[in-house]
Amino acid sequence: MKQAGPAKLTRPNTQTAHPRERLFQLIERSHEKKVIWISGPAGSGKTTLAASYFESRKASCLWYQIDEGDADISTFFYYMGLAAKRMSPRRRRPLPLLTPEYLLGIPAFAKRFFEDLCERLIGKNIRRPDSETFGSAIVFDNYQDVPDDSPFHDAINSGFSAIPQGVNVIVLSRGNPPPAYVRLHARGEMSVIGWEDIRLTADESDAIAKLKAEKDLGSRTLSVLRKASDGWVAGLVLLIESLKTQDFDFQIPSHLLREEIFSYFATELFYRGSQDTRNFLLKTSFLPKMSARMAGELTKNPRASRIFHDLNRKNYFIYRYASYSQVFQYHPLFREFLLDKAEETMAPRRLAETRRRAAKVLEENGYPEDAIALFLEVKEWSEAMRVILAKAPALISQGRWQTLQGWIESFPASAVKHEPWLLYWLGICRLPVSTQESHVLFEKAFNLFRERSDAVGTFLSLS
Repeated sequence: MKQAGPAKLTRPNTQTAHPRERLFQLIERSHEKKVIWISGPAGSGKTTLAASYFESRKASCLWYQIDEGDADISTFFYYMGLAAKRMSPRRRRPLPLLTPEYLLGIPAFAKRFFEDLCERLIGKNIRRPDSETFGSAIVFDNYQDVPDDSPFHDAINSGFSAIPQGVNVIVLSRGNPPPAYVRLHARGEMSVIGWEDIRLTADESDAIAKLKAEKDLGSRTLSVLRKASDGWVAGLVLLIESLKTQDFDFQIPSHLLREEIFSYFATELFYRGSQDTRNFLLKTSFLPKMSARMAGELTKNPRASRIFHDLNRKNYFIYRYASYSQVFQYHPLFREFLLDKAEETMAPRRLAETRRRAAKVLEENGYPEDAIALFLEVKEWSEAMRVILAKAPALISQGRWQTLQGWIESFPASAVKHEPWLLYWLGICRLPVSTQESHVLFEKAFNLFRERSDAVGTFLSLS
């Protein structure tokens, strides 16, 4: 989720120490590597593992949650710059923005950026040379959300090569490292911890089951839980929740894939809740992250805060982020499940209205980029254009022309053709890569502005 402040760069709170000390030690044995790549399927506990590790070791980390918007590499550097500013508020000099003049030298820009960022991290927390734990670390969560063909991978790989001793990078991803990282791995500067490493052992499965069930479990029950979940944390949590209901059979159909298994059990548990809670979950699934106040505004449910805190207390597929305000986020698998259920159960008109209201709530609470995505999704072109035009100058100044261009190109061609401001900003976006295309766009915008007697637009497009 993109926003005006750096709350994106936080990490989820964990209320209890993670019972997988084995993995903590595996992470620590890799502390001399620049990059530690932790991969595993959705729901395998990667995020909880990393968050629990840093909490238990009282080590500092800068937590960055990647999303599809980071495919525009300028967006990534913009939000990392916000993180650095918040981390070192006394430093007056901000980290640089990836503006067009740097486009021909992105690898060099990335190296300098990470060098400066790490200098600020080390200044906050210096590790002793003989220490076997981390001094400072940067965590990149949900790395798989960046498309494979994005220049993000090459740029970040260049930045990783500049990581100095005293700082580590931990990458959490559903997939293995992309080809851009082959050389880093070959040089022995990256350690990979895969699914076979992080899947639950029998002892870990039993420990988590006892912890989350909050009651004694017999050896036969523990054995069934181990066999059914097969080392998969998300499946184990769902099965434990099922123990709190009656006449619930948690035999898993053998033909289902892991994500289908999640949906299978989540459906059973979802429908055992009250209608009020089900409606609340479905509507709030359209908010990538939210405060209790935002959820209340969207659902008109006065119990929003209580519902969130109850879900968080049970560790039931919701994260509470440590930031200047309490921000909640559903587990990616759980959110996917809820969004599918919303599509399946809501009438089309109600579904579109819920998306529109969610977009309004996002916009009014400082999340304009997520609001734009929802407005575009429901084809609310006028609302999307209003927010886009308000954001356009800032995006260009941040070097994020690719993001702006993507939004404008999401409009029907006929809408762009007759809207001079969209043509003007699209021309600005094309200027760094094709002056000829931008010239044509400016000329079209100029003619439309002049027809409408818009002096400001006329002179801007002319200039």
